[in-house]
Amino acid sequence: MRKLILLFLLTACASPKAETDAVRAILDSTLRADTDAMNRYDWKTSAALFTDDGTYADPGNGVFQHGRTVLDSVMQAVVAGHRKDSLRADIQWETESLVVRDTTAYHVVRQTYSVRPGSREPFRGTAHFVLVWKKRPQWRVHTLMTFPD
Repeated sequence: MRKLILLFLLTACASPKAETDAVRAILDSTLRADTDAMNRYDWKTSAALFTDDGTYADPGNGVFQHGRTVLDSVMQAVVAGHRKDSLRADIQWETESLVVRDTTAYHVVRQTYSVRPGSREPFRGTAHFVLVWKKRPQWRVHTLMTFPD
């Protein structure tokens, strides 16, 4: 019975499919633009993905960063590491779940990546991300949590 009630509540509160599909297209495009920025070593564009009060969390590595200034420095360090190692990433994002509520979107994505360090063989892997997006006025990441597979 509880499962039925929960299913009803989730369905009743869900956004119309057309709205969710439109938001998904925007979020997918934003993630692709972020990948392109990383491959250009453009940390400013990558950091702009976050809201001013955004949070980046990598629980597996004990990393929890909050706020624009900190996120700017985190993204600058990540991109500097990519540049130092001449990294190029081929990243595919697959939405596994998306729930849109007015100006907030809850997004679970699976990332498949192949990263080529310079002329060496690429390494491949997958990871999951939970993103909470806020529309202010554009969609920006308010919280990003990463979970390696």
